[in-house]
Amino acid sequence: MFVQSTCLLTARPLTLADLQPALKGFDVLGATEQQPDTHWAIGAPTLVVAMKTHPRGRILIDAIGERWPDQMGRPDDQILTRAWGMGGFGPGVMPGCLERAGTQAWAWRKAADAVRGHGGFVRIRLAYGPAEDQPPMPTDRDLGDELMAVTRVAAKLLEVDGVRCYFNPNGESLRPAGFVWQALDYFESEKEPPLDVWTNVRAGKLDPEGKWLLMDSVGLGQLGLPDVEVCFPADAVKLEAVDGWIRDVMAYLADAGDVIEHGHAVDGPDGQDWKAYKLDEGFSPPSRATLRFLPPVADIPEHLTLTGSQAAKMADELRAAVSATIGLSGDLGDAAAAAEAGKGEE
Repeated sequence: MFVQSTCLLTARPLTLADLQPALKGFDVLGATEQQPDTHWAIGAPTLVVAMKTHPRGRILIDAIGERWPDQMGRPDDQILTRAWGMGGFGPGVMPGCLERAGTQAWAWRKAADAVRGHGGFVRIRLAYGPAEDQPPMPTDRDLGDELMAVTRVAAKLLEVDGVRCYFNPNGESLRPAGFVWQALDYFESEKEPPLDVWTNVRAGKLDPEGKWLLMDSVGLGQLGLPDVEVCFPADAVKLEAVDGWIRDVMAYLADAGDVIEHGHAVDGPDGQDWKAYKLDEGFSPPSRATLRFLPPVADIPEHLTLTGSQAAKMADELRAAVSATIGLSGDLGDAAAAAEAGKGEE
């Protein structure tokens, strides 16, 4: 079972021979051969790299000569659907993730070009090997260490000719190489996890007129945390303020854990108390647990305050509508840094 994953989009199909020289400094344990008469999603040749921080951790790398299969659940390719359903692309990957990542990566102006122009991708996935008298999943797992392990491999492979960009399908984030390298350098010096590499922050309308807006994160589930979802009147607070506040809440959760409970009052982006709602389903795709925040204003639409099965039902009904309007901004707070990092990128 794969517990973490990330990917790279490539301009053309690459091979393991193209990738292996960039892995100097990693413990490459070996490689598997192409499995005859098998679908590429489950039988591609694979490099196996040891995870430095856990003796049972194995990072599996394969180079796929196909475009990213964004509609993984389609009925015309049952093997692909089965591979996706078994977590073959990552534990939180959902259909449409690349399209959403491309339309919501507004801080990187060439993201859409990278999506349209890619001719293959590299999968980087983490699994744990068996051990005698040990449970299948280690009890001493560290989700942050796991994500750093696959991200460090991805950062090295971004140096390979033909690799276009970093793509985290679980966090629906597209990032140029320079952005990833800068984020890892900052982690090494300040020990701040590179959440902007692993996750995305998005914005959209909650109604056709845009009277109420939604901003949310996607990808915190990789750390075992709910995503952050903020619903607010369009004239109540600036998008940039909400964007920065969401990132602050994400950083707090990454440091403190899942400590904000349903009904808690939290100092919001306008300095007032915003109420937290803990939900199994958010409004926007992909389907995931969210921590919704509502401002202290009158006339909050009733469906925004629903919980339990009612909230899940309403989320299902609204998800398609929200996904059609979401996408005002992917990274408002980091636009300057991302634009600088993306200079010269393909």
